[in-house]
Amino acid sequence: MRVGRLKSSIGPIVYKHGGKLAHQGCVNTIAWNSKRSLLISGSDDTRVNVWSYESHKLLQSIESGHTLNIFCTKFVPETCDDLVASGAADTEVRLFNLSRTQEDCNITPSALFQCHTRRVKKLAVEPGNPNVVWSASEDGTLRQHDLREVTSCPPAGECRNILAHQGCVNTIAWNSKRSLLISGSDDTRVNVWSYESRKLLQSIESGHTLNIFCTKFVPETCDDLVASGAADTEVRLFNLSRTQEDCNITPSALFQCHTRRVKKLAVEPGNPNVVWSATEDGTLRQHDLREVTSCPPAGECRNILVSMTHP
Repeated sequence: MRVGRLKSSIGPIVYKHGGKLAHQGCVNTIAWNSKRSLLISGSDDTRVNVWSYESHKLLQSIESGHTLNIFCTKFVPETCDDLVASGAADTEVRLFNLSRTQEDCNITPSALFQCHTRRVKKLAVEPGNPNVVWSASEDGTLRQHDLREVTSCPPAGECRNILAHQGCVNTIAWNSKRSLLISGSDDTRVNVWSYESRKLLQSIESGHTLNIFCTKFVPETCDDLVASGAADTEVRLFNLSRTQEDCNITPSALFQCHTRRVKKLAVEPGNPNVVWSATEDGTLRQHDLREVTSCPPAGECRNILVSMTHP
């Protein structure tokens, strides 16, 4: 099997598991446990895999019971890495206790939420809280699932745990204090929500011309600076305090460095100056907010940290 190589300043990196495919289908999601010792992945093969980071060994491969592609997986905090969550194209959110795995790798879900009407694309958990999982779906809603309550869902008009967009919700992220949530959608809006009240605090017309796939609060900015990445290839930064009455904000920074859809953003805790972006053009880029926002030609850009493009 031919494995792609990453060209970067740290040299080529090749990931492989015992010469075999890690999953039997497209891998759509990967997430850490709190100690960064385990990884959990989900795939089109509907399996949830748990890996050791140190040994790179597959520890468990669970037949999830999902009937369609798994798009998101998470370890639930404060459960000794025993409770994991998955969300899939079958509209379901499932919770599993890994310690209950049978010899045939089947686990009866400890919780099953069938609240969404379209594909579940993202999950979020709150560090230190083992009782709540959030899900974002193509039905335009964000939902909170309280694991202490019943797993059935009331009608939409009666559900206090629904937060909404006017299009598929592709991303959800916390601020550092876990008091705010930021979401992005196919409606090209960036929404900021209060976790405590479940109220929409701001809904920003981002200026993106295509689906937003990723959003982040930039740390050490008092939750004022947020970032978004979208299918229009752009990364945009906004100061929330500059919102106008019509919900428009002129971006404080606009990066048009990528040539294909921006799928992921990352920020560094404690650093308000840098945002990372990953895209379908095969590059991982660093954007320094203290520098100019225009991008030099690809061959001259020192901020391309990883490239999977071929010469």
